[in-house]
Amino acid sequence: NAGFMAVDSLASESGVKLDRQGDGYVYGLCRVGEEEVVLAKPLTYMNLSGVAAERLVRRHGASPASLIVVYDDCDLELGRVRIRKGGGSGGHRGVASIMERFGTEDFLRLRLGIGRPPGGMELSDYVLLPFGTEEKEVFEDEIKRAVAALTDIIRNGADFAMNLHNAQQ
Repeated sequence: NAGFMAVDSLASESGVKLDRQGDGYVYGLCRVGEEEVVLAKPLTYMNLSGVAAERLVRRHGASPASLIVVYDDCDLELGRVRIRKGGGSGGHRGVASIMERFGTEDFLRLRLGIGRPPGGMELSDYVLLPFGTEEKEVFEDEIKRAVAALTDIIRNGADFAMNLHNAQQ
């Protein structure tokens, strides 16, 4: 799961363990610049991510607008990182679940490209496959750029981060 790997990488860089148990998610608290940040990963099935996100937001007194949802996107080629404000789910069931639970699409998304499955392969099978050697190198760089994008969103705001990171690639 590309989103989990990006969150784990940011947690590692921040010296935080995601070892606190929430209701349907694990989390850890850290500081990024001057901001206190909750890093979390849902423990629900992907298509029920909204349940965990709703519980997380409620527990921490936040709003959907404060969420940054990090996820893999087969509509982006491997290696691409895109920040997006709002919009539809793009067919991603986890994002659709979050939109359904909150009744809004107004939250940030950090989309991590994984590309399309090769001819005839089911997407659900494709996303679980390990990368080949060349793909793994591209993906590792993508995760580094995702962490940089997350850090810029938190420190400098979404518009700054979008202008910087969406233009790179």
